[in-house]
Amino acid sequence: MPTSTSSLRSSGLVDNSDTCERELAPTSHITGQNGFCVDVYQGSYHDGNKVILWECGQNQANQLWTLTSIDNTIRSGGKCLTTYGYSSQNYVMIYDCETAVPDATKWEIRSDGTIRNPRSGLVLTGSRDSSGMINLVVDHKFDASRQTFYASNNTKPAVTTIVGYKGMCLLASGSRVWLEDCVSNDAEQQWAIYPDGTIRPQKNRNGCLKYANDYSGLVNVATCDGFVEERWVFRNDGTILHKMTEMVMDVHDPTATLLEVSVNHYNNQQFSQIWFQVQP
Repeated sequence: MPTSTSSLRSSGLVDNSDTCERELAPTSHITGQNGFCVDVYQGSYHDGNKVILWECGQNQANQLWTLTSIDNTIRSGGKCLTTYGYSSQNYVMIYDCETAVPDATKWEIRSDGTIRNPRSGLVLTGSRDSSGMINLVVDHKFDASRQTFYASNNTKPAVTTIVGYKGMCLLASGSRVWLEDCVSNDAEQQWAIYPDGTIRPQKNRNGCLKYANDYSGLVNVATCDGFVEERWVFRNDGTILHKMTEMVMDVHDPTATLLEVSVNHYNNQQFSQIWFQVQP
């Protein structure tokens, strides 16, 4: 079950039958991997047409989805987001809500960013095919960025500086990441925060901050691929959680001349683990 009904009320997918709350049915974009929008392929609403991730347009009808709380469906053009089946890698399609198998049209928008089909327990997942198109399928949850979605009409990633230890700014140059004194309007110190949980250099939005737990022990920038190594969560306590390791971003060696970045177990006395965003 969802971890928080309050988060679902704001999205519209919660059963309020025992309360006096009005049933919600907000309409918005749903952004996923690479900041792309959930999209009915080529705007064609014939039953069985696939649903994909595509570059977000401006109020494009086939990218607008109504989150319906009364029946836990997600609808576009009056039809339902529907899973073809309940097995891993089954594709997701648009289908008539009245004739589709009801359980195949039910979804939970969860506080961890996943969209889950309750019957199967599988979550909505981006799956890139040989042509490069990202199709939507259902798959087992493994906390990847390609399984992270956000319902909002603001589809642009936020651009920010990330300030950490001793008030210094996170910087990327090529694949390397370290802290330096903050410099106003320095593009290498600007980061795009994507709704799929990735943190990307403003100068290279095809690159993601990653921690692969390799021999270097360092966070670096590498090509975004939609997997869990690149998924981060900004938390209310000021830490940045790395989902794969369940550790938090930290300065690798606070005594070094060059303050490179790693991950470490959370320690509430370790100020090198505290970060905050500042709009450039």
